[in-house]
Amino acid sequence: MLLGIESGVSSNIQQEPRRIIGLLCGSLLVFTVGILDDTRRVRALYKLLCHVAAACIAYASGFRIDAVSLPFGGAMSMGVFSLPMTVLWIVGVVNAINLIDGLDGLAGGIVFFAALTNFVVAYMSDNIFLAAMMATLLGAIAASSSSISIPRASSWRLGGLTSSAS
Repeated sequence: MLLGIESGVSSNIQQEPRRIIGLLCGSLLVFTVGILDDTRRVRALYKLLCHVAAACIAYASGFRIDAVSLPFGGAMSMGVFSLPMTVLWIVGVVNAINLIDGLDGLAGGIVFFAALTNFVVAYMSDNIFLAAMMATLLGAIAASSSSISIPRASSWRLGGLTSSAS
């Protein structure tokens, strides 16, 4: 039960607490590094190590790339390359979003449409947990985008959107 409401999301949380705890721990690590980098400069090597640690937490929690769908013939199993591919993917996405964070609203807009796409796919495939996470991300991006009217250089940065990469 989630806040007294019986739902698909709450039953998913009850069935897989390890995934939820891993998601929260990894997200908190990336968020903390982003905030620290926004307030005090953090060296790129330390940020990279924290991103790799967050990706390893995600992998250990069950968020992993086990197979890749090929356009003309099924799926290719990752096997022993599952861990490196998962870490490379997570670290790459975090740093790619950070690199496009130079213009106000650009990173938020790109993440918004990526989350919207993930929401639609999750909804169509009855993945309630992922749909709820994407809906939450969509709401957070919409709320933060509408409240920022001061140029980014003189206002707070969205440490939660990504952590800064150099």
